[in-house]
Amino acid sequence: MSWSRDRAGSVQAALSHETALHAYGLSDVMPAETHLTVPKGFRKRPPSGVRLHRHALLATDVSERDGYRITTPLRTLLDVAASGLSAEHLVAAARAALDQGLVRKRLLEAAIAEAPDGVKARIAGIGLP
Repeated sequence: MSWSRDRAGSVQAALSHETALHAYGLSDVMPAETHLTVPKGFRKRPPSGVRLHRHALLATDVSERDGYRITTPLRTLLDVAASGLSAEHLVAAARAALDQGLVRKRLLEAAIAEAPDGVKARIAGIGLP
């Protein structure tokens, strides 16, 4: 993702949405494009096969990996809840994240409570135990 570096050399893009779900092993959805989230002011054109999402990610929304950045499992669930991912896949991913200990129930409930209504309605359907 060297093309996404800013003038200071910092990587701006983070794997996100369905791509992050797949990287975490939370879904069997194979995205047709690589989903990356970049800052709102990011202006570079993405390479072919890359879909950009513009969002101001907090430091707590991103994990640094060896050579790349990825949205946290919680941020990823919120992102896909706001996207076109089917409710079936969303529920399965959320349950898998909870079962694997990648997301804490209390934090997911708090994030749902603060989410926009459309996201809240979709992700609330996972039926938290």
